[in-house]
Amino acid sequence: MINHKDTKDTKRSDELSKHIIGAAIEVHRNLGPVLKEGICRIVN
Repeated sequence: MINHKDTKDTKRSDELSKHIIGAAIEVHRNLGPVLKEGICRIVN
């Protein structure tokens, strides 16, 4: 059984995820794959 709190938390997590993914897509649109390549160089 799902209680009200679980449902509310899930909806909030879903909304937060949408905002994070949307922001990541926007960064990718503006900066392209160059940002990813730069991070790979730093990590390696």
